[in-house]
Amino acid sequence: MSITYLREKLGSSRLRAVFGITILVATVLLFIEYGRTHPETFSQIGAVGFGTLGLILLLYVLFIGTNAAILFINVRMCSQRISYSNGFLLNAYSTLVNFFGPLQSGPGFRAVYLKKKFGISLKSFGIASLFYYGFYAIFSLCFLLVGFTQVWLGLAVLIGVGALTLIFIRRKLKSNEARSLIHPKLIVLVAFVTLVQVFLISLIYFTELRSLDATVSFKQAIIYTGAANFGMFVSLTPGAIGIRESFLLFAERLHHIPEATVLTASLLDRAIYFVFLAGIFAVVSLFHVQRRLSTRPAR
Repeated sequence: MSITYLREKLGSSRLRAVFGITILVATVLLFIEYGRTHPETFSQIGAVGFGTLGLILLLYVLFIGTNAAILFINVRMCSQRISYSNGFLLNAYSTLVNFFGPLQSGPGFRAVYLKKKFGISLKSFGIASLFYYGFYAIFSLCFLLVGFTQVWLGLAVLIGVGALTLIFIRRKLKSNEARSLIHPKLIVLVAFVTLVQVFLISLIYFTELRSLDATVSFKQAIIYTGAANFGMFVSLTPGAIGIRESFLLFAERLHHIPEATVLTASLLDRAIYFVFLAGIFAVVSLFHVQRRLSTRPAR
């Protein structure tokens, strides 16, 4: 590996980090300005009942549970097993890393940990994870296509994206190591858990949107979910702050939710998720998870 190549990679990472930080700062400033010029936004958020907040937090707990289930299945696809306690703690800690770390680095941390503790190669875990991301993209697209009035156009887009996804995965499965990861029952299980996860996300968004605007339908929340999920694939900022909101505003013609409701719901979701992350941080600190999951060699 040449020094020139390393310099190019480091330069690219720095550029993406600077770009992500710029987007994050600009988005925070825009949120502050929006709140200043629209004081009713914070009044709406403050009027959300504790029952609604509790329900959203519970749905987020279930969402993290599906993440843990995907982790267990992916490890099993690599012919290894991870204990429930380690799996949940690893998932909890990587959730924090994914949000606060650079460029959504949670999956990378999981891959490095599994390589050190279980000898799972980065390539094997990466390919196993591709099945999850592939199903996540396809289901999110299906949710988004509910907003198309022309059914034939929606089906054409779905078939096109599905074909590209399958071609991409097939190319990654050329080696014997990759083919050994194909377990039909486990792949079907990944698809089912991923569908449950995307459905849970739609319930979270529907609950938030309805708490602000009683006219929002579940169909609109489904389309809203599809648009929001695609924002996570190009995330350059913590929690896709700014990226997700841009996708939601661009998709307004599909979900027909007013811009003001989208921005207020986004602020509400961010606030609740920070509370949820604070709970995860408390659990991680209580069990000394950072030390238990350390990927550094012992001295």
